[in-house]
Amino acid sequence: MAKEKVEMCVTDINTWMVHNGLKMNQDKSELLFLTSKFRARPAMDNVHVIDENIAPSFEARNHGAIMDSNLSFKDHVKNICKYAHFHFRNIGKIRKYLDEASSEILINAFVSSKLDHCNSLLFGLPAY
Repeated sequence: MAKEKVEMCVTDINTWMVHNGLKMNQDKSELLFLTSKFRARPAMDNVHVIDENIAPSFEARNHGAIMDSNLSFKDHVKNICKYAHFHFRNIGKIRKYLDEASSEILINAFVSSKLDHCNSLLFGLPAY
């Protein structure tokens, strides 16, 4: 029953997109169940979308944010920290050749921009 409703919903979305000159990219389509960490995920295998079967996944990417089925954003935060550390380390290697203004530009371009992107999604999450 739920599977048919999801498939009908996606079909309706695809119909709307076609009527508005858009095309659904099935290669980038993902199925993510949002549940409480205290409840089991629904038992659903694949969902048939247009010409493809899409299997449920434990996480999905949307506009650069990594969402998991519990919306804990642990992988998203881990990815941001890894990215920031990488760029801090690389900027640190060349820091002695840069003036303060140039260092600030690099930090803002590579680190601050990544920290600010989608940061409103993290509001209310635990501090750890």
